[in-house]
Amino acid sequence: MSDISYRTIEIEDVSIFYQWFNDPAITANFYNSLPMNRTKVEDFVQMECVCEYPLTFIQSVQKQPIGFFQLHDVSFIHRKVEVTLAIASEQHRGQGYGKLLLDWALHYSFYQLNLEQVYLYVYKNNLPAVRLYRSMGFTQEGEIRVLKYHLGQPMSGYRMSLFRDEYASLKLSLQEK
Repeated sequence: MSDISYRTIEIEDVSIFYQWFNDPAITANFYNSLPMNRTKVEDFVQMECVCEYPLTFIQSVQKQPIGFFQLHDVSFIHRKVEVTLAIASEQHRGQGYGKLLLDWALHYSFYQLNLEQVYLYVYKNNLPAVRLYRSMGFTQEGEIRVLKYHLGQPMSGYRMSLFRDEYASLKLSLQEK
């Protein structure tokens, strides 16, 4: 896994986000799984580009965007943030890029934004994501019986979180091996 880079989103990224936000294979695991028109995607990208601090990053392999993470509901008072991420490129799934993307999001949240907790919601049937989050030290805080309805079917999920000290301990234990 060489030539991996991370960058903030730019206005020129509207087309890639339009594609990603309208791909049912990707959005099935998002809370908002409805298609987005180009104007809404442009508004999303524009808002991210003028934000005081970056909250959405693209992961690229050999300069080709393959995924992203977004931080939502940042609370500097309570020092926590929600994270959403996706490896949008099907050919790059299951190869460890999600773990690298999540690690980058955690490092940014804890050490650049100086937050203490990162949390997320994950659907129970998204087993690769659940395994990833557990492998990165996330703790299941609770089960949500109906997180959303997707195509008329209820989808249950978990809320999971990780604290900065837990992340630091995990990184230290990996370095010692």
